[in-house]
Amino acid sequence: MPLDLARDGLISTLKPALLPQTKPYFLRDVLRMKRASGDADCEQFKLICKEFGSGLNATISGAAWAMRQWIAKADRLGWTDVKVDLCTAFLADLDAVLAGDLAGWDIHVVAA
Repeated sequence: MPLDLARDGLISTLKPALLPQTKPYFLRDVLRMKRASGDADCEQFKLICKEFGSGLNATISGAAWAMRQWIAKADRLGWTDVKVDLCTAFLADLDAVLAGDLAGWDIHVVAA
């Protein structure tokens, strides 16, 4: 079957190669997607990102791993119920991105 060099054929041929470039990798990518989708908790998300040593430059998978550990130790860390709820919501956003559940989020905003 000959290669369709029309615009749509070319895009569909190149699209799988472009996906790794647009896949969110850092917390800053998730924040951009949340802002683009109009999420109301963007500021809380940004505040929680500051708790990581690299802030918004932390990887999604690393931040999710660390947050799981912190939530498990919330009592020993002296966290309030509000803090635990905010961190649980933060982790839910990261888990959704890691699972590829990007419905309603503008993934193209992430592309550099």
